[in-house]
Amino acid sequence: MPKVMLPLAAQPLWMPTDVLAAGPWEPVCAPVRLAAAASSVSFASIPAAFVMFRLRAEIIKDGTTASPLLRFNNDSGANYSRQYVIGSSTSVSGARATGQTSISHAFEAIGANEFATMDLIIAKPIAGAAALTVELYAVSQTNLAMAGVAGIWSNTADLINRIDIISNGGDFAAGSIFILEGSKF
Repeated sequence: MPKVMLPLAAQPLWMPTDVLAAGPWEPVCAPVRLAAAASSVSFASIPAAFVMFRLRAEIIKDGTTASPLLRFNNDSGANYSRQYVIGSSTSVSGARATGQTSISHAFEAIGANEFATMDLIIAKPIAGAAALTVELYAVSQTNLAMAGVAGIWSNTADLINRIDIISNGGDFAAGSIFILEGSKF
């Protein structure tokens, strides 16, 4: 499939997943594989040239149940909103939350000593324009759930220079892997 490159002004606010998956992705920071448990993982000093990101993670939880949270530029203000839909077992549910201090990934909490995979697309094309948007699809080991999350970071002034993945309870266990790739187009 050929890569589609449009000027930013001509790009839709949403982009099909196949375009996002095609790239052009390159490493932003070195991948992180936890040698010991940690309550958060940070990718800092992100160059301003990157305007779109793909964050992939294989998260192993310690002895507690929790969900990962996403925060940008160390902003812990009530500047995040999200909408999600989740399919779990035989039911489907959804909800919206505004004025949050991070974006909750909102899928079934990762159980104690279990793992989940995540694949996020994060877009912030220019400072001063539309707020950041996030999409997430995740699968949890025991709870076998899939979620789609659309999130907004309402800080329109800043480009992304830091991305934090935070456990809202306990730690990410040793062996958890986090990979951040970016696009400069």
